Amino acid sequence: KELREVVTTVDTIIVQSYINLMDMRLIRSKEDIASSKINI
Repeated sequence: KELREVVTTVDTIIVQSYINLMDMRLIRSKEDIASSKINI
């Protein structure tokens, strides 16, 4: 039972960090698009 709880917490941390990474990529891509529009 304890092991499962540890695994689920680790999984949630991994998922959250992955979501944060994806958010960062989305924000960066949006900034890239904005900067490219400014350059044009």
